[in-house]
Amino acid sequence: MSCPLCHEDAAFFFEDERRPYHQCGQCELIFVPAEHLPTREEEKAQYDLHENNPEDSGYRRFLGRLADPLLEKLPPGSVGLDFGCGPGPTLSLMLEEAGHQVALFDPIYRPNSEALEGQYDFVTATEVFEHLHYPRRDLEVLWNCLRPGGWLG
Repeated sequence: MSCPLCHEDAAFFFEDERRPYHQCGQCELIFVPAEHLPTREEEKAQYDLHENNPEDSGYRRFLGRLADPLLEKLPPGSVGLDFGCGPGPTLSLMLEEAGHQVALFDPIYRPNSEALEGQYDFVTATEVFEHLHYPRRDLEVLWNCLRPGGWLG
């Protein structure tokens, strides 16, 4: 089995009642084999249960753990991408309230491929990486979206 991140060899790690997990011998990523990944429809059904609301002060506090330190580093008027923004983009709203421009992309709720062709001062991806089926490909896309000196949060 090949690691979906670094493509090195991986071995069996653990199995629960639903599926097996493997771990890469090189980068130590723990992942689910492709045949056990959820379909897009199964993912959407699960994500539709989330209650991520821009009006929820608790959710804003949670996102502030990224937004606050990022805002300290960004020059005024920076342009960014919220990758995996979900059905109720909130982090992007918080950054826009601070004077930045934010493009949105989500493979289910905002499949705007043009946003992935832009160049940005920052890219955010909260609650995303554990859901990527092709993490190496997706990280390469994100790195290619960042301007030199940009921030990935």
